[in-house]
Amino acid sequence: MQWYTFHKEPVGGADAPNGKKERLLKIFDGWCDNVVDLLLATEEDAILRRDIYI
Repeated sequence: MQWYTFHKEPVGGADAPNGKKERLLKIFDGWCDNVVDLLLATEEDAILRRDIYI
């Protein structure tokens, strides 16, 4: 399964080592349980960060 999330911020950002999941949990704090559960179930190494240009 793949899933995606989008968050507007400046281009070229980087996450601390082993900090991607923690950062996403902070960004999506307060969202529905389904979103938080999906984040919790995702392995840190499976989280990829990409810039999108539109």
